[in-house]
Amino acid sequence: MKYSVIYTDKARKNLRKMDRSSAAMIYSWITKNLEGTSDPYRMGKSLKGDLKGVWRYRVGDFRIFTVIEGDVLTIFLIEIRNREHAYDDPIDFEEYQEEYQKLKESP
Repeated sequence: MKYSVIYTDKARKNLRKMDRSSAAMIYSWITKNLEGTSDPYRMGKSLKGDLKGVWRYRVGDFRIFTVIEGDVLTIFLIEIRNREHAYDDPIDFEEYQEEYQKLKESP
């Protein structure tokens, strides 16, 4: 079984704000390592505490935060941050819940 990647609006906004080479590097990494993979857990790290259920991937100087839904084989890309500030502001998972539910339910 293969996983697919769905970008939240916040993740798309993060990518649009980046310089082109960084955004291209991240898109390329996601396409190569996450899109169509059968094991998205292999390259990531499960976060703990308040971020339990969120997975983090290191891509150069950036951190990609995702939620992996095993039952529907989908990776929800919720946010991309520079590693320098990746954990400065907490990721407010509640903020993504509404969009997350819409994305989860869409075909």
